[in-house]
Amino acid sequence: MKTFWQKIKALFTKSDVEKTSLQKTAKISILLGGIVLVCAIVYFAAIAPLLKAETNYVPELYDGEVYSNGLIYILRQYERSEIQSIEIKNETEHYKLNAYGEADNIQFNIEGSEHIALSYENVASLLGDVRVLATNSPAGQDRANEMATAEDLAHYGLDAASDPSWFEVTLTDGSSYRIYIGNALTTSSGYYVLLDGRKNVVTNEDGTTTEYDIVYVLQSRLGDTVLANSAFLVSPEIAPSYGNSIFDVSNFSILRYTGGEERELIVQVGLAEETGVSASSLVYQMLYPSAYVINESAYEESVLSALSSVTADSIVAYGDAIYDPEVYEKYGLDIDKDRIENVTDGNYALLLYNCADPEAEDYDEQATILYFSKKITDLDGLDYYYVYAPALEVIGK
Repeated sequence: MKTFWQKIKALFTKSDVEKTSLQKTAKISILLGGIVLVCAIVYFAAIAPLLKAETNYVPELYDGEVYSNGLIYILRQYERSEIQSIEIKNETEHYKLNAYGEADNIQFNIEGSEHIALSYENVASLLGDVRVLATNSPAGQDRANEMATAEDLAHYGLDAASDPSWFEVTLTDGSSYRIYIGNALTTSSGYYVLLDGRKNVVTNEDGTTTEYDIVYVLQSRLGDTVLANSAFLVSPEIAPSYGNSIFDVSNFSILRYTGGEERELIVQVGLAEETGVSASSLVYQMLYPSAYVINESAYEESVLSALSSVTADSIVAYGDAIYDPEVYEKYGLDIDKDRIENVTDGNYALLLYNCADPEAEDYDEQATILYFSKKITDLDGLDYYYVYAPALEVIGK
């Protein structure tokens, strides 16, 4: 009897006797098994360690950098509660946001315009861009340039002569960091940036050292937040949100210029006299241009539902700045305080409505008033107005 290994050897030994189909199949199986075994040895001995090294790859980091999820972060991500203020200087303005409130409910306002209500969502977007400093360099680079010279900074728009935009975040522990923002990338999304004060110190062959700047790339959303006008942070509401109490409107009026020297009353709607009116419902009456009881459902659907919550598509200006003629005239408005008070302003239309108790002593003061520009048509054929909301000190589109 041949041993097992003798049989195996016979399969691979030349012989005058033709091998059977079974022997040929066995030979092929053994060859394939040998190839698989060799591949397994190569994989576990050489390839697997390389893959593991790649998976666990951590680049060399400069002091303060953080590596996570395959990205280099210029700094660690600070919590909202750790931020005391955010100062921003861009091409159009220089302003500062200050934090207030309890640690679990930190809010922000604009310094000098603390009374202006801000949009929580838009503030959150800005906070994300100044807190989460994830790099996004092209071609898989960890950084755009780790040895940037003065000439390089000029190329990136980060030299002093370029007067780059920047934002500075001050933390509750008193420390701060400033990020300078240079040119936008031309081949992909992002902006060249550098962290003020961070240097790459290189030791030369003669023992001396040379300091280089480190240029990173941050996400392109900076153009919609840090580099945008601060008005994008303002809440789009241009009138109080009345909800169901809008159905208590006792005076709805529209006044408009129709070619004369003064605005004319176009329409006025009020509540019908209580006589014969059920206490469980309201009856609205046209007061001008003629007196009659109007269709309640049509009035509620076409007018009151629209007034229950009035928001602009965007806020274009806010605070004391809106009273500058160069600002308000740009939007086709006249909001000179004296002319507004004397009702001699040149605003195209005035909308007034009042949900307060008509018997209240301050009834007139509780009215909501909005001033409108003339209708404007953009290049796409869309119509819009600019609106001045005096109670909120904003101009909305």
